[in-house]
Amino acid sequence: MNNRISKTDTLVLKGIGILMIIFHNFFHIMTPLMGENEFEYDKQNLLNFISSFSANPVYSFQYIFSFFGHYGVQFFIFCCVYGLAVVYGNLERDFNVKDFIFSRVRKLYPVFTIAIVLLVLYQYLILDTQITLRTLREIFIRYTLIANWIPGKVFILSGPFWFYSMIIQLYLCFPLLLKINKKSKYGLWVVMFIAYIIILSTNQYFSSLGLSLYCNFIGNLPVFIIGMISALNREWKYPKWIWIASAGVFLIGQFNVYVWNFSQIAFVLMTVPLLVKLYEKFSNSILSKAVIFTGGLSMYLFAVNGFLRMPWVQMSIDTTSKFNSFLYFGAFVVLVFLVALFVRLMEGYCLNLMSKFSFLKKNL
Repeated sequence: MNNRISKTDTLVLKGIGILMIIFHNFFHIMTPLMGENEFEYDKQNLLNFISSFSANPVYSFQYIFSFFGHYGVQFFIFCCVYGLAVVYGNLERDFNVKDFIFSRVRKLYPVFTIAIVLLVLYQYLILDTQITLRTLREIFIRYTLIANWIPGKVFILSGPFWFYSMIIQLYLCFPLLLKINKKSKYGLWVVMFIAYIIILSTNQYFSSLGLSLYCNFIGNLPVFIIGMISALNREWKYPKWIWIASAGVFLIGQFNVYVWNFSQIAFVLMTVPLLVKLYEKFSNSILSKAVIFTGGLSMYLFAVNGFLRMPWVQMSIDTTSKFNSFLYFGAFVVLVFLVALFVRLMEGYCLNLMSKFSFLKKNL
């Protein structure tokens, strides 16, 4: 199997990834609270999932996304670097690192800024939450992208916002990784090996401090690197044994803390080729078109889904009817899509305004 991935394929992966994230962010704070092995491993979380699934298989949709939905983040990491490596990987000369970083920040911050403003307005006007000095301090910490280096601040304001800090850190690594790849055929594999040594030997310690490496660039570097390798070696064939081995590692990783550290990269190697193949087979279906549309909207959906969970989640928890609970979930999903469309519209307005400043024109 060839590993080439088109721009449309990445939209499919992003579409599926963001749906996994939205569903996970809603369901994982609903009862029963199972926990999930996202930033650190706890076997009790797996046992909770198994017991809940066994007791009420009719609610398997909720349980599966609650426990596994966070893996959708890996699609975003993979797709982000895959596109960058395709664009910059074949350049004969080194590109301007300053311009590259500025272009990444410029793409992220308008949406991030709009999302934070909407979050504050939503909490104040809809949820009747008071804006205090602490709120302003947390906005500053989050906005400067340093929250995931401060114990207890990783998930402030809106939990999913941790991703912004992490992805910018990976963007900062990208030019260096590209240079390493040009100097050595196996350079990226060596960096991945070093990253895993650091993760395996120190993540437990950092997790005890409330600073899991998976909240920062180090824990997500292996998936980032595998995305680069896939893009830079576009003629590489993907043998079936890699898929089988990846599926095995992912399964075993749910039961073993050490193997679990490889489950993120195993998930990508297991699902990306499968989903690309499925899209090729059903590319003309309405479902495929809906997923592609969702993928194109994914950046905006990601920005707003976290803080829009309330009061829908609480209403779902309080109701005695599972039917009503899923109605609230449906209303939440519709709201997230509508607000995401509004954010995209606002971004266009902001970019148009920014384009009037001469020093920004070349990066817009």
